[in-house]
Amino acid sequence: MKKYIVFLLSFGLVGTGQTFAQNNTKTLSECLQIAMDSNLSIAIAHEGVAFSLEKSREASSITRPKVFAAFDYRLYGNLPTQLLPADAFGGPSGVYKEAEFGVPHVLNLNVQANYPLYNPAARAGVSVAKLAPLTAELQVQKTREETAFTVSATYYQAQVAANQVLFLEGNIWSLARLAENMRLLKEQLLAKGTDVDKIVLQHDLLLAQLAAAQAGYEQAVNALKFQMGWSPESTLVVPAEPDSIAINAGSGSPADLLLLQQQQQTIRAETKTARAARLPVVSLYGFYGYNGFGKAGDNSFFKEFPLSYIGMQASVPIYDGGLTRSKLNQKAIEQKRASQQEQLLREKYALDLQNAEINIRANRKVLMAQGANIRLAERLFDQAQTQLREGVASIADVLQSENTLREAQNNYLSALVKLRISELERLRAAGLLPME
Repeated sequence: MKKYIVFLLSFGLVGTGQTFAQNNTKTLSECLQIAMDSNLSIAIAHEGVAFSLEKSREASSITRPKVFAAFDYRLYGNLPTQLLPADAFGGPSGVYKEAEFGVPHVLNLNVQANYPLYNPAARAGVSVAKLAPLTAELQVQKTREETAFTVSATYYQAQVAANQVLFLEGNIWSLARLAENMRLLKEQLLAKGTDVDKIVLQHDLLLAQLAAAQAGYEQAVNALKFQMGWSPESTLVVPAEPDSIAINAGSGSPADLLLLQQQQQTIRAETKTARAARLPVVSLYGFYGYNGFGKAGDNSFFKEFPLSYIGMQASVPIYDGGLTRSKLNQKAIEQKRASQQEQLLREKYALDLQNAEINIRANRKVLMAQGANIRLAERLFDQAQTQLREGVASIADVLQSENTLREAQNNYLSALVKLRISELERLRAAGLLPME
């Protein structure tokens, strides 16, 4: 039995204490900064910005001049044949004679240019495309907000698990010492063997809970490393000391609201594009080139003839079957729906902010009360052990006081989690989650 107790003491001192070595310990602010720089979801959102910029440049190219060069060379094995009326050459009426036209070698070289002089629909489309990068930037902000929330929540979860491990380590240490004292009392015939067994049984139960708490801590740390963009093999330690999130780095408005406002601006631009479809389109075009004709063999020759012209083309929409009217009606409905969604989301965030404030005040009071309960339970546990050594209390009283202490510790940790999550909810509703 003595060897078993010594093993328990050494396990409590060494085995669990290694969990929170001060190797690569990171604060919440450091974890957030790493996540902002390395999180893959944020990197993907940034690629969306780059993609939308290229799409905007593509749309802008529609309003610019276009120039094309063309080369065409043909070698005819059989020249094109046409039927001609014989009476055109003094022959009988109603009779046709076949004739070959052209030469075997034909070469065309030319340059063509087109410039959209007036295309209101295309220009309106460019305005819509220029809004896409702004929307993509807001999507990046939303992703960063979501990442800040999840990283902070996971960090707090790891901190709570770390505190739970520390609480259990302290309880295991106390029970190990109590078991050693009971063993000495048993040797002096002042205690029963069953009393020692009860303490060892309680000790084993706490060891199982400690293993579960350590596993929960490791799982939270692994999830945190994933959210930070770190590899699973990297080392990360979350300290048990309380840490709070910075509240002065956010934008002041949730990204969801900003996205809805941007969506309404895009719908207004798309409405202008739909209206512009009723306007005429005018373009200038030009052509300059050479046509070459020749033949090989006897009497070979090759002659070139220049060809050039400029022109103007106009297209005026007269009737499109109600297509434009339908598009305008759709945009009006989208605009109204987006406005209603913005109002609904504002009311939701106002409610979330109010509820978060209520929860913070309540959880702070609960946390203070549970902290006092822990101190009281610790005193009662110490008193029960002292009374047990004096023969005034039973082993059942000691185990009951230890259960009360553990319950107070669990209640404290539960209140701590609720307080931290409420603080995060308040920052999210206020648009103050840190993103730098």
